Amino acid sequence: MSKLFTTPSGFAGSTLVQVLRHTIRLAILLSIIGVGLVAHYRVFVTKEKINVIQSEDNPNLARKTALMMHQHLQTAEAQRGVEQKRLSDIRGNTWSADIYGFSVTDPLAGAESVTTSRTITKSLLIGLALPVIATLLLGRFFCSWICPAGFLFDIADRLRALLQKIGVPVHHLHLWRGNKYVLLVTGLIIGAVVGVPVLGAFYPPAVLGREISHLTASFFSVLSDYPVASGISLSGLFILGIIIAETFVSRRLWCRYVCPGGALYSLIGMGRAVRVHNDLKQCTRCTECVQVCPMGLNPMKTKSPGIECDQCMLCLNTCPPGSLSLQFGLAKQNKGND
Repeated sequence: MSKLFTTPSGFAGSTLVQVLRHTIRLAILLSIIGVGLVAHYRVFVTKEKINVIQSEDNPNLARKTALMMHQHLQTAEAQRGVEQKRLSDIRGNTWSADIYGFSVTDPLAGAESVTTSRTITKSLLIGLALPVIATLLLGRFFCSWICPAGFLFDIADRLRALLQKIGVPVHHLHLWRGNKYVLLVTGLIIGAVVGVPVLGAFYPPAVLGREISHLTASFFSVLSDYPVASGISLSGLFILGIIIAETFVSRRLWCRYVCPGGALYSLIGMGRAVRVHNDLKQCTRCTECVQVCPMGLNPMKTKSPGIECDQCMLCLNTCPPGSLSLQFGLAKQNKGND
């Protein structure tokens, strides 16, 4: 096994990595919102409606947004002739997306598709290729580097820390980590029996994608003859409930103990090639890495924090003796624990 980076002065242990990690997830979240806005702009705004909207003396926020988008798209299309087509070639979210003809599918979406339809298609395999290969290499990295819901849960984590700092009591509920694996298997079995996918109904990345679509549709509904229901839906309340629970009940409750998608990523990346490694000879058992780990793992206990490590690299950024590093190679994994 060869060391890729060193800490704490190495790139992997730097604050820059954390800024990059959060920036990527924020960009993905904003992209999903942008795709939703463009999609519903196309649904609700025809050329005739734009003429009507332009004639309004006091347009509301939705009308102003539609006019701004229309002006930009028309100008860009006139200049380059490709803007409209380029935007229409981006569809979906982190559950399933099509980007300029390249399909990407969440492994959990793929697993539910196979178990409910009992078929494996070529297009599904193509969509799964990149996420699966990346997970085989990097492990459960999706949760800390890609998942837009995880970005929101990180904000809840920061809020939880702030509340503790100012003396507001929060609980530290610990559950069995095997819950999410049981939920994963049970959900796939139920889906196979009834022929309907069930895990996607409460998997945060999928739920968040649907909620964003609902909110953007609500935003533009005033432009339609058939407006949709406005306001936050049950899906939105579900995400809000997780955020509240993780703030006051248990740190990263969903990701640690419940998430079926995280369980599947952990299993796929069980033998990942890139992992956090602890040089036990250098480790001073200071517990800094344990305190900072959002997943509640114990990097100082063994040479590797286990299959549930999501490669956030926060432990590398806080290790005083620099005993933690990223290494490349195949090695036996240890199951993470509280």
